[in-house]
Amino acid sequence: MQFIQPDTVDEVLAWQSRLGPNSKFMAGGQSLLAMMRQKVIEPEAIISLKRVKELHRVTVREDGSLFIGSMLTHHEIATHPMIGRYAPLLADTARKVASVQIRNLGTWGGNIAHGEPGADPPAALMVSDARVELTGSGGAVRLVAIHDFFLDYLTTDIQEGELITGFIIPPMPFGTLSAYDKYTLRDDGDLAVVGMAVRLQMTPSHQITDLRIALSGVSVVPIQIPGISKRVSGQILREPVIRDIADYVKNACDPLSDAEVSSDYRQWVIEALVKKQLLSFSLAQGL
Repeated sequence: MQFIQPDTVDEVLAWQSRLGPNSKFMAGGQSLLAMMRQKVIEPEAIISLKRVKELHRVTVREDGSLFIGSMLTHHEIATHPMIGRYAPLLADTARKVASVQIRNLGTWGGNIAHGEPGADPPAALMVSDARVELTGSGGAVRLVAIHDFFLDYLTTDIQEGELITGFIIPPMPFGTLSAYDKYTLRDDGDLAVVGMAVRLQMTPSHQITDLRIALSGVSVVPIQIPGISKRVSGQILREPVIRDIADYVKNACDPLSDAEVSSDYRQWVIEALVKKQLLSFSLAQGL
């Protein structure tokens, strides 16, 4: 097996074009190596992304959006001061990914490319209106809204000859509250039975102006709950409203049943997570 270590995105894509479909990109290697051990895939060549410096950058763009390179590890996302300032939800989510060892090695680009339903980052990126930057041959750049990126189980909108080079996060309005929480069966390092990202905006008088909730682990692709912001616009986040939101979210999706838990069990978890997080926001605001 060949092991290639290019230094630029152009070199990465040139190698991929030369080696063809039997080559695989390796970011942190957490998903790729597991699949190779299980003989799910048996590539003839590995193209490492570790030395590509442009995939490790974090910058604030002229329009105020944040660009995060695809090779940042979960630990780097969790601890980077610029991400903590401009996209605190992503930092919060990264701190809750798997184990310390995986957070130190696994990358957000690799995580998103793999398309695992129980992964943590997708839900946070969804409520953040993120876009995925894909670069193809000749430097052609394609931006895909995160809502359109996941197509099916372990299937994404990465086209042949493309590489995830980063994520673009629009500016977050001042005073926005956000959090990521998840429920696992065994320990915090496990994949989410239900993962939930919440983003909330309110007026100075505490009336809700925008509420977004996205879930992972409940379907073959991550989902954002439709219509919820319109439903509660102008209301104040007190207990009756929280109960209504939790009930609405629980019934707005049809969670899958699998070897882990049933659909009914996931619905119960969804309701509990929504109530827990919104009550936390309410108490923090003195409501």
